[in-house]
Amino acid sequence: EIRGFNLQKGFFGAHGLDLEAGLTDVSAEEAAVKRPLAAMCRQVVAVLDATKWGRVGLASFADLEQITVIITDEGAPPDMVRQVRDAGVQVVIAETT
Repeated sequence: EIRGFNLQKGFFGAHGLDLEAGLTDVSAEEAAVKRPLAAMCRQVVAVLDATKWGRVGLASFADLEQITVIITDEGAPPDMVRQVRDAGVQVVIAETT
């Protein structure tokens, strides 16, 4: 069981990001590990390419309100990026070279 850690930042990949479901994975087991880790982090950083936006996996592990920053690429859907920013999440668009 994972408890009692005080983590500054956690970097998480995910199967998908949905406005209602938050960060999700296709594996319930993987989400069960990520969920308590995300809860212990002062900052949750999601690293998602454009294909992850709007996708929903089997199990949620972090609500949108728990996410501090999303790092993504230029292909992220502008409407959803705006909604996430409006919810108070910083979105960083990484430039591709």
